[in-house]
Amino acid sequence: MAKLKHNFFSAAKDYGLGRIFLSVSFIGSALLAIGFGTFGFYGDSPASFFSNVASNIQIVAIGLFAILFAGFAIVISLSDEKFVRFLQKKKVFVRLLFPFWFDSALYLLAVLSSFLSAWFDGLGLKIAVTFSVWMLLWALLDTFYLVMSTVLFGYYRAEFIEYRKEIEELMAKEDQAKQK
Repeated sequence: MAKLKHNFFSAAKDYGLGRIFLSVSFIGSALLAIGFGTFGFYGDSPASFFSNVASNIQIVAIGLFAILFAGFAIVISLSDEKFVRFLQKKKVFVRLLFPFWFDSALYLLAVLSSFLSAWFDGLGLKIAVTFSVWMLLWALLDTFYLVMSTVLFGYYRAEFIEYRKEIEELMAKEDQAKQK
């Protein structure tokens, strides 16, 4: 079995940890989750409110994951061998695909933590649901970025098709220069 060049953490490093943790989606979701947590911890919300939120998170996260997967399918279907090779040479391919992987992990964390919240009560329930809300909001805001990236991917694919001969000639010259 061939060993993968990239695991999740090395792909995250290649993508850029600053791009992840200084993003609008991270900061926005953290602020919104802090607002939710403040309401939950200091408001007089019954446990049933948090249980309902956890159930809704499961439904929404699973549905949005399906949309995310559809976007990933679009990106993969627009790719051919030469285009992927071109993106890999320009060190762009992993940066294009990693957000799908990352957002899948966020949706997974949202769903799992909302499932686990059923085992808690009181403070544990509030913490687990607040974490679920944060992961869902982060993934949701990041999915907006992915939609934009998918549209741009289609645009770049069209550009590649239009200038394919010129790009292939430049890539061949680069390969020849590296071999010398």
